[in-house]
Amino acid sequence: MTGDAAPQRRAAWLRHVTRWHWISSAICLIGMLGFAATGITLNHAAQIGADPRITHRTAELPGPLRASLAEAAPTDRAPLPPALREWLRGALDIRVGGRRADWYDDEIYLDLPRPGG
Repeated sequence: MTGDAAPQRRAAWLRHVTRWHWISSAICLIGMLGFAATGITLNHAAQIGADPRITHRTAELPGPLRASLAEAAPTDRAPLPPALREWLRGALDIRVGGRRADWYDDEIYLDLPRPGG
């Protein structure tokens, strides 16, 4: 009886190895297909239509904040002051962080690029 147990154990082991082999192969195939699809889209990006959408928002600063900015007289390409950052977060739901802005006499231009946006 001990002679019959060894081949059965070996057969069971081979079934498990075979099962895990095709499962791991299927996972690798899915990964390779994913890489192939992303490679095709990256190499043919010009053929995939996309229209950029630019959003312009305009708001007027409250008087005290405008006066504090006039006193500070920021230089060109300077980051926004903390008070102005907080006002932008509340009024326009924009999180600026430490980005630099273009300062003009009557406006501030803030470029907010983001991936996929």
